[in-house]
Amino acid sequence: MGFIGDIETALHMAGIAHTSGPGSPLRRGWDYWIPDKPEMRRLQATDGRGIARTPHPHILHNERLPDGASPILDVDMDGMALHGGIWRQCLIRPGDANANNRVDPFAVSAITAFCSRADRLVALIGHQPRDLALYLVDVKKRDKKLFRLLLAKDFQGALAHNYGVLNDPWPASVQRLWQGRERDYLPPFLVAALYAELPRAAMNQAGLIEMSVDGETLTIKRMADRLPMAGSELEPMAIQRLIDHLPFQSFALDVPDELRAEGSLSAACDWIQTEAAHAALVHGVHNAIDMRPSSPAEAKHLQTLFMRHPTSAKMHRKGHGEAFPRYDAVSFWGLTWRKNAAVRLLEIATTARQWNRMRRSHGPDLGAMPRHLLAKAIAVISYGWVAEQDRRVALSVLGEMLSKEVKAELGFEKWHPFAAGPMAIDDHLGARSGEDMLGEAEALLPALPQPFEYGYTARSQAELWLNNHGDDIEQYDRLQTMALEQHALATARLSQTSIGQAARVPDNVVTLIGREYGIAPKSEHGQPGHNQPPIPPMTDDPDAARAAQLIGQQISALSTEPIHAKHIRDRQKRIRKDRKSE
Repeated sequence: MGFIGDIETALHMAGIAHTSGPGSPLRRGWDYWIPDKPEMRRLQATDGRGIARTPHPHILHNERLPDGASPILDVDMDGMALHGGIWRQCLIRPGDANANNRVDPFAVSAITAFCSRADRLVALIGHQPRDLALYLVDVKKRDKKLFRLLLAKDFQGALAHNYGVLNDPWPASVQRLWQGRERDYLPPFLVAALYAELPRAAMNQAGLIEMSVDGETLTIKRMADRLPMAGSELEPMAIQRLIDHLPFQSFALDVPDELRAEGSLSAACDWIQTEAAHAALVHGVHNAIDMRPSSPAEAKHLQTLFMRHPTSAKMHRKGHGEAFPRYDAVSFWGLTWRKNAAVRLLEIATTARQWNRMRRSHGPDLGAMPRHLLAKAIAVISYGWVAEQDRRVALSVLGEMLSKEVKAELGFEKWHPFAAGPMAIDDHLGARSGEDMLGEAEALLPALPQPFEYGYTARSQAELWLNNHGDDIEQYDRLQTMALEQHALATARLSQTSIGQAARVPDNVVTLIGREYGIAPKSEHGQPGHNQPPIPPMTDDPDAARAAQLIGQQISALSTEPIHAKHIRDRQKRIRKDRKSE
C-alpha cells in the first residue's frame, strides 16, 4: 500500500470517506493479527505504518478481516480474550506464567490472571488491563451498543449515546481484586481512553523502529551506506520505507536556494508541503512516481541524492575536519525511536495524573506513585517494544541498561540476540533503571508542538480521543490554502518576490522528480512523462486537509520529514539556551 493508499485508508477508518475497490481499511497490529505458521516467514506484530487516532471499522461496521487473520478485540470475545487482546494491542507481553499459549504470546490464562507486568501499567496509568476487561464485560451485560462503541474506541460516539458513562464506577468484580498500590485512581471511561492512546503509541513506535534500525540504529551515514542495496534482495525494510516516503519529502523536493539562503525553516517547511501536496495529487491520479531503483547504478544515484540533502551534509568539527551528522536518519516529528517511546509514555502518564487530580480530587493520588516505579515502567515497556521488532537492537539496548558487574556475571558478551526477548529485561532492573529515560523525556516535553500548533494531534494526548481541544486542523487548512494559491501562481507563471518565486510549483513536478532520480527517460507504462494526461487542479476539498492531519499522526512521509526534525532540534536548543540564561 502506497502513500495514496494510506490516505484513503485513514479517511475510511475515520469514517470520512470510503475507499473504492477491494481494499480493506483494517490494519495489522491495530485491528487484527496473523498467527505464525511454519511455512510462512514470521510477520512483525504490526504493518509498520503506525496509526492515526481512529476507531476500529470491523467493530463498528463489521468490516471483514483478511483471510487467516484473527481480531485483536471483537464484540464476540469473552472476558479472558478481551484481557489478552488489550495486552496484545499495547504490544506488552503480560507475563502470565499460566498462559502456556505457544501461538499467542500475549494471551492470558483467565480474565483475573496474575500478570507480572501489571504493576508497570498501574505505575503508568493507575489501572491494569484486567480492570478494563472486567469493566467492558460489565458494560456488555447492560448496554451492548455502549460496549461496541467503547471497544471500537469511538469515545465521542459513546458520550453522545450515554454521557453518564463518564461517571461510571468500577464494578465490584474489579474493586475486590485491587491489592498493593491499586486504587480507584480514575473512572473506567477515562482508563479506556488511556488504553486507546497507549496502543497507538505502540503502533507508531513499532513503525518508527522498523524505519530506523537494521540490526543497529541507522544514522545518516549508515542509512546512506545501505541505499545501494535498494531494489535488491538484500534491501532492508528501513530502506524500503525510506524510498516509499522520498517522493513527498524534501529529499526529493529539494529546498530552493532562495529559501535556504534566508534560513527560514518555517518557510522551507511550507514550501515542501506545497510541493508535496502537488506531487501527491498527481501521483494519486496518475500513479506516476516510483523511485525504487531497478539497477545498481540507479541505487548509487539515489544514495548521491540522499547525501545531497542539507540534513545529510558533512559538518565541520573543531580540530577534526568534516564528519557526517551523528543523529539518527529517521525521526517521528523530530523524536528518534529511543526518545519517542519515553516521551509518548510520559505524555500518557502525565494525562493520567492530570485526570486523577480532576476526577479524584480527594484521593487516591496517582501523583504519589513513587517516581522510580514510573521510570521502571518506561524502561520495561520501551525495551519490550524494541525486542518485538529487532532482537539485535534489543540486545544492545539491554547491554546499555546492565552494569559491568551484572554483564560479567551473566556472561553477557556471549549472548545471542535470541536471548534478548521482550521479557528479558524484567529480571535485570536496577534501582535507577529508566531514570535517565524519564529525565530526558521530561526535558523534551516543552519543545513538542503545543495545542493548536502544527503537529499537536500527532502527540500522545489521550484527551484528543474525547474532544477536539487543541486540534491543529487549522494549520493543515492553511497549508492547503497556500498550496492552492501557489499552484495558481505556478500555473499563471506569475513572478513574485523571493519566497513567491521559490514557492512556485512547476506543472511538470512529477516528471522533474522522475528525471532527477533517473526514472523519467524510461518508456514503460506509468513512468513519469509517459502519455501523462493534463495535470489536475489542486483540490479544495476540506477532507484533504483532514487526511493530511491523519497521515501526520502515523509514520508517514509527513511525520518523518527531515526538516521538521531539524526545526524541532533547533527549538530544543533555543529552550535549553533560554533556561541557562534565566
